[in-house]
Amino acid sequence: MVTKSELTRVADNIRILSAAMVEKAKSGHPGGAMGGADFMAVLYTEFLRYDPDQMDYPFRDRFFLDPGHMSPMLYSTLALAGTYTVEDLRNLRQWGSVTPGHPEVDVLHGVENTSGPLGQGHAMALGAAIAERFLAGTDRYMAILYRIPKKSILQNVVLHGRETPGIRPAPATLKGVRMLVSSFRGGQVVGVLPDQVPSKGEGVWVNFFGRPAYTMTLPLRLAHQFDAVKIVAWGCRISSRGWEIDARLWNEPLTGNMKDDAVTMNQHLERVIRLLPEQYLWAYNRYKCPAGVNPPEEQAKE
Repeated sequence: MVTKSELTRVADNIRILSAAMVEKAKSGHPGGAMGGADFMAVLYTEFLRYDPDQMDYPFRDRFFLDPGHMSPMLYSTLALAGTYTVEDLRNLRQWGSVTPGHPEVDVLHGVENTSGPLGQGHAMALGAAIAERFLAGTDRYMAILYRIPKKSILQNVVLHGRETPGIRPAPATLKGVRMLVSSFRGGQVVGVLPDQVPSKGEGVWVNFFGRPAYTMTLPLRLAHQFDAVKIVAWGCRISSRGWEIDARLWNEPLTGNMKDDAVTMNQHLERVIRLLPEQYLWAYNRYKCPAGVNPPEEQAKE
């Protein structure tokens, strides 16, 4: 939780930087930028969900600036977040700089919209909100692979727990894989838990926290086949308030070599688990050897 004195210091820095930028450029509008410093400090520290290390984080909140001439306020705020340098701020309103007088959309720097005339930002923000609601209301879903319980009596219980709005459970069978393929072809979202031990012929031995683990290749093969956008997502239980969902883009391209790609996948999982080790379901026996699969030391001899 940011204290009041810390918020004041953030706002004061935004004001000072905004005024200095305009003074250095000998051009611009410092008044609005300085006046908006307080709400920008509160907005970016207390409310907006974003990742300074990944400004194109797909589940971020978007800030749309309406009056473009208040760009020094936005640039100063984002500089404190680490997306602009002091040199960038010095070059406000200079030809070819990344800090033009009226912002131009630059998501990786944190600028979500190009804004010029008054009211333009409002229209863009409203359009984005309407588009979000429209997409949420269309026939879009996530097909998620699940393992069929060994006791058939539990099948209906498992399905009831997984059949929520927007989710289509796909059993870990040939039929379920066909459902995933169909979902990919239909432009839907597909989800697979990659840390469950697969059956014989459906995995490769690669390290997981320094030990060989039989790692599934199905999500890798599907993602490679359909050239899919890859996202690593996880849920964090928030005491009794439910779950907080987070995600990161998997930017590295797949090679098509299942061992190399499985190594990369496990590395992504390890990074997430290190963030929240107490949240991981360690009961998963990640290091077991499935029936019919040669242990890693025997495969090495072969």
